[in-house]
Amino acid sequence: IKEYVDVMLEFCDESIEDSETAALDLLNKSQVTSLQKQQYICYLESQISKLKDVQDNSLWMVLLEEGVIVYSDQNLVDYWLNTKSFDHALVSFINNASQDISLQILKKQDKDLQSKMFNQIVETTQINNVQYIQMLKSLNRYYGSGFGFEDIPDEKMKLLFDCDIIRMTEDNLKDMRENYPNVIFYFIRVNFEKYLEIMTAQLLVNEEVLEILTWDVADEAKLTLLKLSKTPISV
Repeated sequence: IKEYVDVMLEFCDESIEDSETAALDLLNKSQVTSLQKQQYICYLESQISKLKDVQDNSLWMVLLEEGVIVYSDQNLVDYWLNTKSFDHALVSFINNASQDISLQILKKQDKDLQSKMFNQIVETTQINNVQYIQMLKSLNRYYGSGFGFEDIPDEKMKLLFDCDIIRMTEDNLKDMRENYPNVIFYFIRVNFEKYLEIMTAQLLVNEEVLEILTWDVADEAKLTLLKLSKTPISV
């Protein structure tokens, strides 16, 4: 069969229109070499519905890269469970998805695995904004006890604030002040009521109070912050 496949690949004019059944039959044949299978995938015009139907997971990356696998949430999760990472092939697969993405099916996995995926999504800022937020929201998790990532783009950070994935807590506020000064006021605006609720004299930063005094918010809120200040604030 190796010789047959060599001939087919040589004379197919770089286009193979096998059915899904025929494609899976060839890709799952042990007598066909991995190199032959990879070349076959590059020429294949048809698509495969289920990633796991291809038994050799070393072929999964090229299957995604060549657009051979039909998008489904299950295929996304199966690929990630195999690699435990968002490599370039998976990111492209996600970004090219034409449907809403939900990772609810990951709920069958243990909570540590769900958290690992959640954290990796947050870090994988090459994912398009729409898919990025869809995936994170579907995992129904949030950061309340600190945010340990330092290089997330401001645009993505604002999305995380808007969707309440980064909550207004003392730990998170301190991390935003240290690592994301460009978006700290946006964070406060989105969570202003909670900001007032958690604020103490020890946590207060005068620079923030001065900014808030320029906002169109209730005078009562401004007075609350002014009273907490340990040092006089010039207004």
